[in-house]
Amino acid sequence: MIRPIFALAAAFAVLLVGASAPAQADQDQSFVASNGDDNNLCIRSAPCLSLGRAAQVTLNEGVINCLDSGPILGGAISRAMTVDCTGTGAMVLPAVFSSTAITVSSNSIIDVKIRGLTLNGLGTMAIGIDHQAGGYLFVEDCVIENFGASPGDGIRELTPTGQTSRLYVADTEIRANGIGLAGGAGIIVQPSGSGSTRVVLERVRAERNTFGIFASGSGGTGLVVVQVRDSVAASSLFTGIAAFTAANAGTVSITVDNSSSLLNGQGISAQGPSAFVLLANSTVTSNNTGLSAGGGGALFSYQNNQLTGNVSDGTPTALLTAK
Repeated sequence: MIRPIFALAAAFAVLLVGASAPAQADQDQSFVASNGDDNNLCIRSAPCLSLGRAAQVTLNEGVINCLDSGPILGGAISRAMTVDCTGTGAMVLPAVFSSTAITVSSNSIIDVKIRGLTLNGLGTMAIGIDHQAGGYLFVEDCVIENFGASPGDGIRELTPTGQTSRLYVADTEIRANGIGLAGGAGIIVQPSGSGSTRVVLERVRAERNTFGIFASGSGGTGLVVVQVRDSVAASSLFTGIAAFTAANAGTVSITVDNSSSLLNGQGISAQGPSAFVLLANSTVTSNNTGLSAGGGGALFSYQNNQLTGNVSDGTPTALLTAK
């Protein structure tokens, strides 16, 4: 009989605390499995339990693979590498004594790819993927769900000051994240200081989050540019897709192309003097408010969208002509 997830994670706590395996990176491919042990060498015949331990012993630009569907534990990644669990859909739980499933953090510019994982916060954990480094983060073919402790974010993008980071999310479901009226989002982008962020979201489903996709310039003075393509933001408590800034803060621009925002409190929102949303070939329907702009925020429509069936449709602040 498979033990319950909570019991399984707790059973490994002693192993993790007492792990004495060497921390140096010495192999280009490592392995994790539900029956792994972080005292192991993280090789195929002796896998580790946590991504954090595997990342410690994997060379820069190396690969971590999952041998089964888990559950495994998460951890920190601080060098360029690929976590590829395609075909297993391995469930990742936050490591013992951590409220974040995967943290990507480094003082240098690194590129990290995460594929084929199911990250589950069990309603009591805070963040699915916390990206705190410059460079590139690719998230592909993943499910990120149930992160319900503060701040309650599926993916949090916090670009360090003075750096530019890039986030690419594709073919991924992000659902049931947030802490109700107190906040949280499926994806939140908020660089700090002079940091800037470029984001591309393709074929992403953000469902039943407090906010679906939330891009904020209020944490600094940098530039946030987001492209949402072929995606859906649905059943958000507040807003499906939101651009937000404050006075003397950064600039946020979101382009929504061939996407849908429905069954949310607000479908699409631009709030603040340097918040811009551009809509093309998209549908905004069945929300309490379809379009909402305030505080100097701007909503531009290319006039080829479907805005209908909302309690209050709202209106774009300006119309554009497609060329």
